[in-house]
Amino acid sequence: MGKKILKEKIKNALKTEFTEQEIDLESKSNGKIIGFVISDKFKEMNDFDRQKWVWNILDENLELSEKASIAILLTLTDKESEAYRS
Repeated sequence: MGKKILKEKIKNALKTEFTEQEIDLESKSNGKIIGFVISDKFKEMNDFDRQKWVWNILDENLELSEKASIAILLTLTDKESEAYRS
């Protein structure tokens, strides 16, 4: 599967819980996909629970080989994103 198609598949899976504006994915030259899920839905959640929520969504929608193409997905609130990206 091409990286562009896989990125769309990941985005569509995440859009079951998050808006398109909350999802930012990028394909790297090594073939891996990295990205951010930025949502205030993460307020009051610890990092483990945020990641568990996102990966449960991906587990339900992607094959193992597709998930292996994901290098990292950061889960941040809007406020955390502003601090991270500045």
